[in-house]
Amino acid sequence: MVSNRFKQICMVFVPLLVGFLLQAAVHLIDVIIVFLRMAASKSATPAGSTVSSLMNAEMAQPMNIAYTNLALHLLFLLVFGLWYRYIFIKEETLPTLIKSNLKKLGILIPIALTIAGCAAQYMTDAVLTLLRPMLPGIFAAYDKALESLIGVSSAWPSILAAFLVAPFAEEFFFRGVILGYAKRLLPKTPAVLLTALLFGCYHGNLIQGVYATVFGILLGFLAVRFESLIPGILFHICVNGSLLFLPDPARFDTPFVILTGVAAALVLAGGIFFVFRKEK
Repeated sequence: MVSNRFKQICMVFVPLLVGFLLQAAVHLIDVIIVFLRMAASKSATPAGSTVSSLMNAEMAQPMNIAYTNLALHLLFLLVFGLWYRYIFIKEETLPTLIKSNLKKLGILIPIALTIAGCAAQYMTDAVLTLLRPMLPGIFAAYDKALESLIGVSSAWPSILAAFLVAPFAEEFFFRGVILGYAKRLLPKTPAVLLTALLFGCYHGNLIQGVYATVFGILLGFLAVRFESLIPGILFHICVNGSLLFLPDPARFDTPFVILTGVAAALVLAGGIFFVFRKEK
């Protein structure tokens, strides 16, 4: 009994270890590519260069960050998508599962999730805009983390990674695999809270960690409520993708930011209420 419970605890954290190993593998491949490119180049390596200094210079190039980030998310999508498919839904064919889940959602719930996702993104941006002057040091670290994560925001690899591939990859990773194992160990609510905390910590900086944890709670309850990852993926896509067309609150004055932020919070609350009050 004890050994079985210990195994269940380990399986909650094994996917995280796999995730870190995948990151290390992608960066190792990047190191190899850098050195092969240098070897093929006619220019000599600068004297006194180290692996660390060369990689820092390479990773400082925005397009390199963009392609590396896309490769990492695609790898996560493949590994954790297959993991989720063959461990947690192996008894159903994929087309049958998707069809039944879409039928369960109907038309109104996806619409509500789309609106709520856009509102969630704007509300978050409004709150961060208001907090930024109060916490300059923390936001400096946050901006640096975002820059290293996204790279060139207008480059197609960054757009594809952040706004399409990442929602699928992260939902398979956290709400699929990790939450799937956590529900075997804990009741549903503690399992959702634990998964959300791990989701927040995985982002690696305080500001992203806080709002990722909050969104992780909502995404976890969506997965539990509908017994499907589709609602969470849709919400996640709308949160990330709305950055492409929603106005930046930093462009407006404080009263307008507060007013529109409160409005977005009310829209988000209404969408959540609608989604979770519907019968299965």
